[in-house]
Amino acid sequence: MKHEPRGPVTRAAFGKKRTRDADILVLLWEVFKNRANEIDGLLGRALSILATADDFPQKSEVENALKKAISLVRS
Repeated sequence: MKHEPRGPVTRAAFGKKRTRDADILVLLWEVFKNRANEIDGLLGRALSILATADDFPQKSEVENALKKAISLVRS
């Protein structure tokens, strides 16, 4: 169901709300993008630390999980 604004005042308010909503979406995108970059960096560091760690039974599973997480964050 599409809401149609009624009258000139409502149309102007409707246009402002759409503009504000678009601005909010852009800000959210920027925040998520920055957080994704931070998460990517942390996952990369974790992978580097894991590479220097002594072997343990689940090491390959942890490495694969980190690589998968990095792939998901970068896509």
